[in-house]
Amino acid sequence: LIWYPLPFTRKIPLNMARALGKTTRIWKGFPIVYILVIFLLLPLLLFGLSSLFEQDSKGYTVLGAFLCIILGALIIWTIYRWHKGGLKESVMTSFEKRQKRKVASENLPEDMDYVKAELVRLREHTGLSDPETTEDDDVEA
Repeated sequence: LIWYPLPFTRKIPLNMARALGKTTRIWKGFPIVYILVIFLLLPLLLFGLSSLFEQDSKGYTVLGAFLCIILGALIIWTIYRWHKGGLKESVMTSFEKRQKRKVASENLPEDMDYVKAELVRLREHTGLSDPETTEDDDVEA
């Protein structure tokens, strides 16, 4: 009901879902972080902030007002940095590097077995001796 009545608003949830899908494709751990932040951290933060205004003390109300101003300024600054300051590219690059490291570490044992097999094949082909035998010869001499 919120997004359907106006045709141009129908694109908003679709574009948001596409952005979440692209980010998940780049870094597989993003859905867990997203769920924890959106459904746990943010509600707790907003609940704590709203509880400051429900106290009977003027000090808590002033503190809540200052925290709202700081939070609003932080959100505006983050949005500005995301669109104009290069934060988006930096975050996406970081996600890509993290995912590449994870994939590389998962494939490392398979790659090492392949490298060891190729090394043995090359030693047999060239007729080189194993490095252990040359080190033993150096120790004895």
